[in-house]
Amino acid sequence: MLFTIIAGTVLTITAQAAAATPANAEADTDPMVCQKVPELGSRIRAKRICMRKSEWEAQRRSDKMLIDRSQTQQRLDGGG
Repeated sequence: MLFTIIAGTVLTITAQAAAATPANAEADTDPMVCQKVPELGSRIRAKRICMRKSEWEAQRRSDKMLIDRSQTQQRLDGGG
């Protein structure tokens, strides 16, 4: 389930990144980074996702906050 949330978030950020066009000066300081993300339901197939380095960092922060919030909520609910 967590992977589904992360994959959905990655796709959302990818769509936002495609809509915004950074200036050339910013593009030089913020390189494009591509990563392979496994497709759901497959152990072999992977999807290549390219985003700027700053976007990957924002994605990681967002994912960490989501996981932390989920774990905190489980403790408050008495689970885990």
